[in-house]
Amino acid sequence: MYMSVCELAARLTRAPEVLVFRSGSKGTEPEILYQTGFSFDRIPQGFCGPPLEFTGNQLLNIPDVSKVGSFSAHPLSEHLPKVKSLIAANLAQVGKDEPIIILIANPEPDVFENAETLVILQVMVKMIAQLQVIPH
Repeated sequence: MYMSVCELAARLTRAPEVLVFRSGSKGTEPEILYQTGFSFDRIPQGFCGPPLEFTGNQLLNIPDVSKVGSFSAHPLSEHLPKVKSLIAANLAQVGKDEPIIILIANPEPDVFENAETLVILQVMVKMIAQLQVIPH
């Protein structure tokens, strides 16, 4: 399931790196569910902090991470300084405090200007959220 989601998102946005992970509740480490292009052994502490905090299933679109002050302190910028732009969304909720998040890094620049692509991605996120995906 997560492999299909990653590959579909990567094709749709022409992004080299896509990561799906469960954020983990307080005191537990986030869990990688699938990744393509990334090479995380584990999710760094603080990964789910600003700007990657989600409520609902809206897309977080950041065409230029250098213009987001909170991103410079985010572990993603420290571990992967090549991330210049990203799209992220909460795919599903496991329990009370464990969202499953998709992070699409460095999509093609025209993706941010193409409303149709973003709408398709939003619909995909909503459909997956409605399935209430529970990892096995």
